[in-house]
Amino acid sequence: VAKNVAEALLAEAAAANEPPDQVMVFSLEMSRADVALRMLASETGIPSDDIRAGRISVANGSTLLLARNYLRGLPLIIRDRKGMTLGDVRTEAMVGVRRKRVKLIVIDHLHRIAADAGRRGDELQRVSAATEGLKNLAGLLNVPILLLAQASRRTETREDARPKISDIRYAGEADADNVILLWRPELYMPTTPPEQPARLTEAQRIDANTAWWAKRNAMKG
Repeated sequence: VAKNVAEALLAEAAAANEPPDQVMVFSLEMSRADVALRMLASETGIPSDDIRAGRISVANGSTLLLARNYLRGLPLIIRDRKGMTLGDVRTEAMVGVRRKRVKLIVIDHLHRIAADAGRRGDELQRVSAATEGLKNLAGLLNVPILLLAQASRRTETREDARPKISDIRYAGEADADNVILLWRPELYMPTTPPEQPARLTEAQRIDANTAWWAKRNAMKG
């Protein structure tokens, strides 16, 4: 999302012949190098494990170089300082909006935001304070904040693994304008067609299996 918005901002700026607005990402779990590696893998289609291990052909090397230069040119600011508190995020976000024309803030993720000094409480209180503070910050800056949150593993044990808002750990979802739950049915679909009833003719079995494979293929990605 951050990359796509940065690309759009860059295109708008080029059309207007002006400096681009920026996207600011707080990566509180992964380092900036890890984020860059994943972006390179996504941009080129080369597996990140191959990039990390140096298993790169000459052709792939040229592709990676072009992708790296392209990504470096995007108006994307990545902050990866560990242990950032809500106060730290607020300060950097305010500076970014006022000095660097930040138009979108992405935070990865909610449960990595540390408690401010002097504040005590359990996990629920800490997260609630963070979501309330970020909601107020978005209003103050008039900039959207996309806040990632970790889902519970309970979804894996249910017959229907489709996520629900209640699956988000201490999410403070009442402070959100919108909650988006990612769902990949491809991961939960069997790898082979179900056994067909004995009453079906051979032609009906073929039709049923063909329809099943078409449905599975349509879910990919």
